[in-house]
Amino acid sequence: MGKEICLIMEGEAKIKTEAGESFLIKSGDLVEFSEGLSWEWLIIKSFKKHFRLKE
Repeated sequence: MGKEICLIMEGEAKIKTEAGESFLIKSGDLVEFSEGLSWEWLIIKSFKKHFRLKE
């Protein structure tokens, strides 16, 4: 599959990696998730994203 690139359109979430790193993402952020990563999501505010999958 490759990676996922996301533009956060609305809301706020905290994501946590298997290694224990935590990140807060919110409206206006552009984030990239590499293939094979496992994340735990905690939605803080109702969430909407636009995403593209790339190889």
